[in-house]
Amino acid sequence: YEGKINVVYECGSDDGSNEQGGAKKLMEVVGDNFGIDLQYYAHVNYSVVRDTVNAVGGVTVEIDSDDPRGILDRNFDWACNMQCYYVKWPNGPANLNGDQALALARARNAAGGYGLGGGNFDREQYQQKIIVAIKDKAASAGTLANPLKVTGIMDALGNNVRTSFSAGEVKTLIRLAGD
Repeated sequence: YEGKINVVYECGSDDGSNEQGGAKKLMEVVGDNFGIDLQYYAHVNYSVVRDTVNAVGGVTVEIDSDDPRGILDRNFDWACNMQCYYVKWPNGPANLNGDQALALARARNAAGGYGLGGGNFDREQYQQKIIVAIKDKAASAGTLANPLKVTGIMDALGNNVRTSFSAGEVKTLIRLAGD
């Protein structure tokens, strides 16, 4: 059987009812294909992007499409009965709220759009930019000094991330990431 690697989780989890089984199977297949021994997993919901961006008060991402108009993907505009644009920005800095950041993270030039000709590759580029923007905003003094924002970040992560890391291992991971 051949298919996309993201289907392995679904098959191993009995269609979503056994998260640990899906994670174990995915770790096994990725490890076998890339020759690495995976010890941990993290299951991250899409909503963590929306919730974390909102918790830090929005992020700014540079739109740098090879299309002079910027980017457009109408695939998510159903949420507003096609009366708005979730993904439509000219080239240059775009200030995004959580819903817009999530839509951009999922955009891939669907529904007659433009500016994302690389499909998944462009989508992955913008996902990376969003993650960096969240990190930079979360690490800023204004965010760290605001207990409501810190609590919002913790809630966003706690509600949307499940992992096999222990609490002590998470602390070590945070320290290593900082280094």
